[in-house]
Amino acid sequence: MSAYTVQRIESPSAEEIDKAVALFVSLMKDGVTTQCLVGGDLSLVDPMARSIIRAGCLAGEYYNATTVEDGKMIGFCLWMPPGEDLFNTEEQRALGLTDFMSKLSPEGKEFYKGTYLKVFPSFVGECIGPTGKKDGWWLHMAMTAPEYQRQEVATSLINLVKEKASKHGDVLALAVSAEENVPVYSSMGFQNKGKTTVSSEWGEFPIYVFTYETK
Repeated sequence: MSAYTVQRIESPSAEEIDKAVALFVSLMKDGVTTQCLVGGDLSLVDPMARSIIRAGCLAGEYYNATTVEDGKMIGFCLWMPPGEDLFNTEEQRALGLTDFMSKLSPEGKEFYKGTYLKVFPSFVGECIGPTGKKDGWWLHMAMTAPEYQRQEVATSLINLVKEKASKHGDVLALAVSAEENVPVYSSMGFQNKGKTTVSSEWGEFPIYVFTYETK
C-alpha cells in the first residue's frame, strides 16, 4: 500500500484544479451518466467537470490525497457545507456553467430542462426532505486514481468531513449513479435511502441517495 496524506486545500491553484478535472475525465468519460449529462458530446466532459469543481472550490470545500513520496495527487472530494448549494449564485455559474450549458445540443438542453432538473431534485427531496441537501454536507465528487483504489483513499478523504460534521451533529449526504459504488458507501456506514432511474436518448442510469448520521 502506498503512503499518502489527505488534507483540505482552501484555495486550489489552477494546476490543482486541472489535475482534479483530468482525473474526473479519465474516470467518468465513458459512463452512461456522463454521456447523458453532456448530451452525448464527450468534448464537453472537461468543461462540465471544470465548472463543477471551480464553483465547488469557491463556495464549498475541496480535499485531496497526495502521495508522500512525490506529492502526486491520487484522489479528491468536493463538498458543499450546510447552508451552501452548488451553482446557486451568479458568481458560481460564471465559473464555467453558463458557458457549458450554452454549448449543449438542443437535445442536451432539453434533457436538463425536461428530465434531469426535475427528476434529480425531486427524488433527493423524497429521500432526505426538501431542504435536506442544503441542511447538511453534500458530497458532489469523490474520485480516486485507478491504481490507488482499494487503498481507502476515498474513505480517508471522507473521514475528514465526517469528523468535522460530527462536532455539530450534521448529516452527510450524497448521490451515486454507478451500481459498483453502492457497496462502497455502504461499507463506510452510509445508509441507502432509495433508488430511481433517469432515462434519456443516450441511455439510462440509476440514482441512489445515501446519508450518514453523525449524531
